[in-house]
Amino acid sequence: MNGYLPHRSRRGGCKICCPAPSLWPFVAQALGFTVISIDTPCADYLTAIGSMFPQVLSPPSEAAAASVCVVFGDWTFFQHKSADYWTASVVPHVCYVDRACARVAPEGWVWFQHDFRHAHVGGITDGVFTLGILVLHEHVTHYDSPAAVPSLPIQAPSALGNVLNSTLYADAYTDAAGLRAVDTPAQMGAPPMYLGRLLLPGGLAPVASLDHVKVVVPCVFHRPKWGVRKLDLSELGGVWDVPILFQERLVKDGDRGATTLRQLCRRCPGKVLHLGTDYSLGVYCRGGVGRDSQRSTPSVEILEQVGGLREVRRAAHEAASQVETDMDLDIVVKQEGQKSDDAEVPVHLWDGMWMRRRREVGLPVMKGWHGRPKDMDRKSKLPRWRMSLQLLRRYMFIRFWRRSVTRSFCIYARRYNQQTNNQRTKEESSGRKALSYGRKAVVWSLKRRKRSGAPSYVWTNSGRADYKKFWERPRQSDHSRAVLESGREALGRVALATWWDWNGGSSLFFWRWPNSHIRWAREGQPHFVTGELPSFVEAQRKSATEESQALVQEKVNKVRRRMYIAPGLVLSLTHMFDVPKPPDDIRMVYDGTASGLNDALFAPHFTLPVVENTMRSLLENYYAADLDVGEMFLNWPLGKDLQSYAGVDVTHVQTKKGSDKEERELDRARPWERW
Repeated sequence: MNGYLPHRSRRGGCKICCPAPSLWPFVAQALGFTVISIDTPCADYLTAIGSMFPQVLSPPSEAAAASVCVVFGDWTFFQHKSADYWTASVVPHVCYVDRACARVAPEGWVWFQHDFRHAHVGGITDGVFTLGILVLHEHVTHYDSPAAVPSLPIQAPSALGNVLNSTLYADAYTDAAGLRAVDTPAQMGAPPMYLGRLLLPGGLAPVASLDHVKVVVPCVFHRPKWGVRKLDLSELGGVWDVPILFQERLVKDGDRGATTLRQLCRRCPGKVLHLGTDYSLGVYCRGGVGRDSQRSTPSVEILEQVGGLREVRRAAHEAASQVETDMDLDIVVKQEGQKSDDAEVPVHLWDGMWMRRRREVGLPVMKGWHGRPKDMDRKSKLPRWRMSLQLLRRYMFIRFWRRSVTRSFCIYARRYNQQTNNQRTKEESSGRKALSYGRKAVVWSLKRRKRSGAPSYVWTNSGRADYKKFWERPRQSDHSRAVLESGREALGRVALATWWDWNGGSSLFFWRWPNSHIRWAREGQPHFVTGELPSFVEAQRKSATEESQALVQEKVNKVRRRMYIAPGLVLSLTHMFDVPKPPDDIRMVYDGTASGLNDALFAPHFTLPVVENTMRSLLENYYAADLDVGEMFLNWPLGKDLQSYAGVDVTHVQTKKGSDKEERELDRARPWERW
């Protein structure tokens, strides 16, 4: 439950009281409680937590305050509360208890506490943390004997290596004995393992010294694949079960966010709070406090305050939405089997989700629409409301998108040319006059235009020449020409694209990338060459059968047609082969290993994420989707220095000479092309 995916139905409201940054808001949300307010003196923490729980930034209403059925917090916040506070309060208090604090139950209250080992609740540290619960005497769940109290089931432990990032730089670790120790499989739940003063990743993490001890970590930047460094803040957050989204939010706050994250890593881990609180409430306060406090759903006023207005509006329009239940809205987005690469886009799924979304937000139902939307269109054989959506996509939305992309590139190119002109002007000698425009560039002419028949401005001879120089000067540098050529290629693909497919192929909109990565997005990221590049010229073999060869020819020619494979200088070839893709399709594999190209390149190793990694980033109301993005491999440009070593033998896929030869093949007669 690292990501605090809720596993309880809504229980009502809760209040959080903590003197320092804490993970209580995420734990409360995962346990089904609605966070009404947070009482804390930490302004930076409250601002950061308010981005994910916006309702806590404003004082709660009387109805919201009355809905609180449990209070979460730290015992240091409550231990000095007056007797009047405990007399007025009736709801349970679940607290994280510092071992140095004195624990005395107020009059009329019963105190229970348990020590929870982090490793026994699926954690990574060897720490033991104490949680306590205060319940009014008349609300306590009684047991016949101490042996009848249920015990907490032990969860599967973890290891420090599960949160280490192998892409962070570290000092090389080359000790032979140490390498044999770290290469052994991790022992889940084992105590912290040291090799001298270095902490090994195969066991648990020590709570006392984790923030300053050096750790042997996997590192992709060294041959032995191991390095030595201190843990990064994000890794410390993973050890203390800080939700990933909250980590990202704190990183955006700079030094203040880093300070808050360090404070979180000195408190109780999230898994201990989560499972320990669930255990304490379930054992000592079963069913809540009184019948009135057992609210499965908060009231309308509370929902409006905490951002639940969507549920209210959905309930208000539920009856009206029943009128359209007879409509065929297929929203199944996953079926058994694999989809063919050329399968049609399931437009009906998108249309159905659009209509369902209208119902969820409570917009007017189709009963009040004009034009009989449920009638069938004669040509398309679709309901008229679906045909209207297709027309909007085809004639309005796609044109607006094309215009937006083109405008964004023109703005970028204009700024780039201006910067280039300014730079070239500074580099030129001071005696040379810079280009400028004024009244002499154009003059007013009374001669009538042929088209409009009205007088207008016309160029002067010097003005036209200066304007021509103004646009030709940026094209004199290689980088400027690369910008214009890459932009022209991208806009050409945009012009051929439809709402559902990239008929002309796709390429990166490099001008929308950060300045630090624009050149790599435009020309391809340079590769780390560690050996001699190959000179492989072995001819490409045909597929095993005529049927599969026909499919290979179709798929490769589609790639060539979209100019992912194009003519150019070829110094070495790479092979390709096909593998079956049930039921009757193939998947192309472009192989750089047989030619020796991969052996000459350094590539970092990235561990395949598993479901446990995904769970850490999930929060309430999140959806998980399996996205099969077409042509993702082809969309990224290959480094310019490597393109000539990634040749493709297209002899067996070229169209034969004759009347069926495609127009694109007329100037592509050579047997070798390249990526």
